[in-house]
Formats: sequence, structure tokens, C-alpha cells
Amino acid sequence: MPYAVHLRPDRLRAHAGEADALAAGLRSALGDRPVDGSPDTDRLVTTLRRALQELGELGAALLAAAEAAERADAEVAGSLRRTGRS
Repeated sequence: MPYAVHLRPDRLRAHAGEADALAAGLRSALGDRPVDGSPDTDRLVTTLRRALQELGELGAALLAAAEAAERADAEVAGSLRRTGRS
């Protein structure tokens, strides 16, 4: 049986897509409507905008992890081929 490393870049990409979808929904819900200026509303909008930013960062990090996993998987596969273990 050949050796294999299963880093699941497909799942990482799927999770990145979910983060993007959540961000899109939040962005749509926030819209460009003016806020009423009350302290509670300002805090809520600030928190939601930060969550939107963090979802974007999470999606980007998951995509980067997927790319790194693909590179690592390719390197391991190449090493195994060179050593005759695949």
C-alpha cells in the first residue's frame, strides 16, 4: 500500500468558501445604512464590522493553508517516489 499524506486542502478550501459566504451575508445585512448614533448601535456595528474583517482574514488564511498543504503533499509524494516508497 502506498504511503499518503492527507492534509485535505479540499476541506480547507471549502471552509474558506464558507467564511466568504458568511462575510457576504454579514456585509449584505450591514449594508451602507446610516446608524442612529446611539452608543449601543455604534458598539454593535463596530463589532459586526470587526467580525466581517476577521471572516475575510480567516478565509484568506484557510486558502493559504490549503495551498501550503498542496505543496507539502506534493513534496512528500516526490520524496516517496525518489526513495521508491510509493
